[in-house]
Amino acid sequence: MDQIISNILEKEIDDIYEIIEFMRKIFTEEILMFDENGDDWSPEYEKYVKLEEYLIKHPEFFILESIPKLLELFNDFSYSINVMDSYTNIVSNIIIYYKEEGVHEYFNNIDIVTPRGRLYGKYMVVRNLLHDDYELLENAIMKEDIRIKEAAKKIIKEMGFSYLNEKKENLLIKL
Repeated sequence: MDQIISNILEKEIDDIYEIIEFMRKIFTEEILMFDENGDDWSPEYEKYVKLEEYLIKHPEFFILESIPKLLELFNDFSYSINVMDSYTNIVSNIIIYYKEEGVHEYFNNIDIVTPRGRLYGKYMVVRNLLHDDYELLENAIMKEDIRIKEAAKKIIKEMGFSYLNEKKENLLIKL
């Protein structure tokens, strides 16, 4: 795994599924966040943090078809809120990077997000899209079929984030 992270940081790896598996192990605590004494970060977690920083800035690393695999990993009960916040940013940035195709791929596969992951996998991702690229979200959803429009409408109605009420209401009117 060390070589994989080194390679991605040097932009020499193209196997995103190995990276997704590494992320899954971090999220499920198969790879521990702390060392055996519990007082310092584990070396693997330190590598994950570097990887995470890279992936937030480089959504082009992922292919469009990796979105469904990424949606499986959301977990609202993760031991670290920061890990899920960063992960949400990674997924949101991938969606924005791929523009309308990214929005389509996300909403087309939204049912992959488990009930245990709906806060981050649905509400927080859509929050990011509303906040970071409202125009993209609006234009993409308006071109979708009724099933995807209804999925988007349901998430927008259920989510909080009152500071986004105006954008949410505008989009709901159009849906």
